[in-house]
Formats: sequence, C-alpha cells, structure tokens
Amino acid sequence: MEEFITNTELESHKHLLINKDIDEILKGEIAAVESYEFIYDKVKTTQEIDILRKIHSEHVEEVEYWRQELIRDALLPQEHSGDIGMLAKSLLSALHIIGLKGSLYVLKQGEDLGLRIYHSKITSPLLNPIQRRHIQEVSIPNQEKHLFKLRQMLSLKE
Repeated sequence: MEEFITNTELESHKHLLINKDIDEILKGEIAAVESYEFIYDKVKTTQEIDILRKIHSEHVEEVEYWRQELIRDALLPQEHSGDIGMLAKSLLSALHIIGLKGSLYVLKQGEDLGLRIYHSKITSPLLNPIQRRHIQEVSIPNQEKHLFKLRQMLSLKE
C-alpha cells in the first residue's frame, strides 16, 4: 500500500525543506521588490523612475533565480519577505510623509544590508559552486551598482 504525506505532515516538516541561506537571500530580494514598488508614487522625474525600475527589475530577476534554485533542489521557495519586509514597509510608510529623500535613504540601507548578506554567503556550505559564483558575478555587482545609483540620487536631493 502506498503512503502519501498529508498537508499537515508537510507543514510540520517544512523546516526540513528549506535552505536557510537561500531563504535569507530570497526574503531580502522579495523585500527589495516590495520596497521599490512602494515608492514609485514619490518619484517626480522620468530619469528617476527609469533608474528605480531598472533596480526593481534586477531584484525581480534575483527573486526568480533563487526561487528556481530552490525548486531545482526540490526545496520550498519562500513566498514572503518576512520580518525584514515588514520592517522595510513600516519604515517606508513612515517616511512616505517626509518624501522621496527619506525613502531613497531606506532603499540605500536595504541595499547595504543585501550586499552584506551576499558577502556572507560567498563561502556558505549550503550553496553550491554555481550559486556562489552567481553571487560573486551577478548579485554583488548588482548591489554595488544599486548603491551607486541611490547615492547619486540622494546627492542630488541635498
């Protein structure tokens, strides 16, 4: 007789089906996607919108990459940004009253955090060599580029 795992059993063992390092990366990337979507109405110029949309699209690509990596390994991909996303949304909501400069500052802080997370994962035993190479060749350069663009935008707001 075949045995099937029930949804309840799957839910109770879900923690066994997660790569904690990829999970942390994915939560951060989802939070970034949500954060960039949150501030579009604050942006005034087409150039600023284009810059933020480009950064947003690169975060969307990262979300898809890391989800696919988990699926390839038969693990459950994260669907929500978790606590980090809630914190980012709360900060952006509070700064929404202040304006674009405050929102850009929060985005810059998020990019800084993302860069530190990626640097900490370069030697992770939970990541395979291809994933670690992706971090070094794609993720970290993107984060650095995002930080540069946000710093430029912030300097123009002073």
